[in-house]
Parts: sequence; C-alpha cells; structure tokens
Amino acid sequence: MKSGGTKMNEYDPREQAELFEKDRKKYQCFELVLRAYIEKEIAQKLNAESFSKTPIIESRTKEVESFRKKISREDKRGKYKNPIEDVTDLVGLKVMPISLPDEEIVYNLLNQKFQSYKIQEHCIDKTHEKKENRQFGYLGRHLVIECKEDLIKELKPIYNDQGVQKQIQEYLRGGGSKYSLEDFIGLKAEIQIKTLLQHVWAEIEHGARYKPGEELSDEKSRTFDRLAALVEIADDMFKALIQESREKERKLHENITTKHNAPKERVQNKEGLSEVLNSENIHSYLTHKTIQQHFSNIKSQYFQIDNEKPDFIGLSFVELLKIVGLKCIGDLDELLFDDKLLQEMINCIENDHQSKRKNHTIYPQILILRILICLKYPNQIDKIKDKRFVDPRLLENIKNYTIQKELT
Repeated sequence: MKSGGTKMNEYDPREQAELFEKDRKKYQCFELVLRAYIEKEIAQKLNAESFSKTPIIESRTKEVESFRKKISREDKRGKYKNPIEDVTDLVGLKVMPISLPDEEIVYNLLNQKFQSYKIQEHCIDKTHEKKENRQFGYLGRHLVIECKEDLIKELKPIYNDQGVQKQIQEYLRGGGSKYSLEDFIGLKAEIQIKTLLQHVWAEIEHGARYKPGEELSDEKSRTFDRLAALVEIADDMFKALIQESREKERKLHENITTKHNAPKERVQNKEGLSEVLNSENIHSYLTHKTIQQHFSNIKSQYFQIDNEKPDFIGLSFVELLKIVGLKCIGDLDELLFDDKLLQEMINCIENDHQSKRKNHTIYPQILILRILICLKYPNQIDKIKDKRFVDPRLLENIKNYTIQKELT
C-alpha cells in the first residue's frame, strides 16, 4: 500500500515499454493517417474561411523511453491500470494557428469533426479555465479522441491515398506488418490546438519552470506569470489587428463589387476606390474574385498568367506605383482594366517570345502589373531602371517594343 491508502497498480514499466515497442509502428501509421486527415479538413476550411495564414501542424508518436519514464513516475503509478490503453498521448498532434481568430476556427472545426470520438474527461480547455479563474498562463485546448469504426470510414480515403501509402511503407521499411484501418480501432490521440505564441510559451515554460527536482522561487514564479500575461496580451493585440485588417478588406471588396457591377461606362473611373496604395490594400484588391477572373481572362498562345494569388506585396512594387504617380486603388484598377493597354501588354510579351523563340511561360500577376506600368509610362522607364524595380532585361524588351511600335 502507498502512504495515504492509495493502492499502487501492479505493472512492470519495462515490460509495458517492451509491449509498446512491438506495436509502436502501428501507432506511427495511425499518426500519419490522422495528421493527413486533419490537414485535409483544415485545407478545405481554408477555402471557405479567411485564415491569416495556414496553421502549422506537428505530430509525433511517443518514444519508447519517454513512455517508460512516464509510467514509472510515482504520481502515475496510481493512475494507470493498463498503461498502453490508459496513456492518451501515445499519438500526439499540435495544430498551431497564427492568431486567436484562426485558433477559434480550427478548434470549432476539429471539435465538431471529432465530437463522437472524444474522451470527454481527458479533453482540456485551458482558455476557458484560465479566463474563468482570472489567471494568466497556458491557454491551449486539447482534444483526446479514440479511434472508432465510424472514424475509420472517414479515414479510408486518406489511408488509400498513394502519397500516404508511400509514407506508411517508409515507416514499415525497418520491419513490421502492414496495418489495416481496423487495426487502428481503440487507439487514442491527443490533439493540441493553440496559437503559435502559446506554443512557444508552453515550450519555454515547460523547459524552465518544471525542471525535475527544482522548485522555482516566488520571484521567478512571478516573472513567469508576468510573461504569461504579456503573451496573452500579444495574442489579443494580434487578434485586434487581424480583425481590423479583415474589416478593411471586406469594405474594399464591397467597393470593388459595387464598381464592377455598375453600368459599363462607369467602370473606367475610380469612383468608390479611393483607398491608398499600400501593401495591405493592394493585396486585398488582388484577392477579389472579379480581379482574379479578369487575370484568368487574359489569353495568349505564348504565355499564361499564374492563377495563384500573391502571398504578399513587396515594398518595391508599392514604390514603383508611387514613382509613376498612382495614388489609390482606383488608379490601379483603371490601369488593369484598360483594354487597349492590356492588348499592348499581350503584343509586347508575344513579340518577345516570337523573336527569341521562348517556350510557353507562366507570368506572376505582379509581373503583369509591372509590365502594364512600364507600357503606360514609357517616359519613366529610365527612372524605374535606376531604382531596379523591374528586371533590366524585361525593361529593355519593353523599351525595344515601344521604339519598334513608334517606327511602324
């Protein structure tokens, strides 16, 4: 009997570790399939929701020695009756969105997806717990799930994916049988959902605050609490900035829709698009479905325009717009929807391809805009060249084209 009357569960940690080692590849395969499933679900949500950035996802299967040490701890001996079944994080995943709004989207998605498979008593919501108790600290949320027959049905398309099967074979190369989906029934996994800042904080805190055999002084504990408060404040400030940015984007998109749904004779003016030209507004403008459709409508047998939206807008492009006198989104819109100028751009690129016998080329959207600017403002080409805002070879091609056009 343990002091206090709690009976110690009788198991040999080394024997349990050996049993886990024999089955560890099965857990690794389950980890791989579950991660691919979560990645797919989040990717689908990305198409419907406005994420700040794609969440970072990490996963692991617990190391055998880590498992042995965990179940050897005195505080765990009274907790586990059958360690391999009772330890819930033999497979672990971390989903780390960049912001609190994204974290909320991810948590709601996964909480709903795994609702029928959650082991409720092991699920943790530190966000709710800390705020309810007016405390600062780690705010992650953990879902602990158990694989059941219904989940197997959802995992089947992922399991049969060629890429996933190839990775499974890599896991099994060192030995082990191929596992069927049914072999995963009963396996558990812990899914942690927390912002990137919370993840970094948790790693630092775990390494410094909870060192075995070392108790932090009151002063150091207070320092950690203050840092935890700063992390939470930073997350909240990022949330406010992102919400402000999304509201600005919503209004700009609304203005673009209004303008391009107006009668045709009004499309060539700047009405309603007075937003200043900066990286954020230009990016929002280029992500609008009307603008993306316009790019896809530009056709040529010699080149095509990349249908990928720009990830960000560099400062050099913003400076280029200012050099030629463009001041607002309406100016950029007028440039892009100038049919005559667009035809000049197509002719210029095709002329270059024909003269140099180039292969079919894909042009990024920002590069197309740079070419349009150079064609619209040929008197600024030397200044643009000095600032190196456009590749010198491309500028030379544009210059030669404009000279040739004037001669004809």
